[in-house]
Amino acid sequence: MYYFLEFKIAKDGYLAESMDISHKEILDNKTKGEAFNIKELCIELPASRGRLMDFVDNLESLLIVEESLKNQFELLDSDNLEAYKVNIKRKTDKTFYYINILNDIDCIDFEKSVYKELIPGIKVLTKVEKLVLKIQNIKNRHMFRIKGLSYHIVISKEMKLNLQNLNIEGLEFIAIENFTLDSSKFTI
Repeated sequence: MYYFLEFKIAKDGYLAESMDISHKEILDNKTKGEAFNIKELCIELPASRGRLMDFVDNLESLLIVEESLKNQFELLDSDNLEAYKVNIKRKTDKTFYYINILNDIDCIDFEKSVYKELIPGIKVLTKVEKLVLKIQNIKNRHMFRIKGLSYHIVISKEMKLNLQNLNIEGLEFIAIENFTLDSSKFTI
C-alpha cells in the first residue's frame, strides 16, 4: 500500500518567502528526479517570523525537512535521495536539509486510471479521478515521485508507519486510492 505524503503548514508557521541558493539550476530541476552531485550547495533561508516546524514551507517548493525526518527518509531509501544542509538565519536548535528525491518511477497504470492530460498524448496530468499504480514498477522503493505527477511525494506503508511514530505536526497521508487532483482549481 502506498500513500501521498502531504505537509500541512500551521497558520503561525514559518514561511521562507525567499532564499539564497548557490546553484540556481536546482530550481529548474527540483522535481526531475536527477542527481545534482553538488559538493558545496549552499541554501540559506531568511529570518522570517513564524514558528519553525519540522518541515519548511517555501515559495520554491523545495522539500526542506528537519534532521529527524531526513534520517527517517534515509533509513529506508538512502540510495534514492540526496540531502543538502540548509541554513536558516535565525536561532534554532533544529538542523534542516533539502531533500532531492531521485529516480522518478513510471508506474501509473493508464489503462485503469481515470485522468486528463494537459496536452493529449503527453502524460502530464491536470486531473486525476482515480489513480492506479503498477506495483511491479515500484520494486522496493519507500519514497519516490511518480512520472507525470512529480510534484507529489509517494511513500510506502512502512515509511508511513515510521513517520507516524515521530509524531510530527502537520504530516498527512493520503492513500493512493483516495487521491484526486484537479489543477484547474488552482489560480495564479
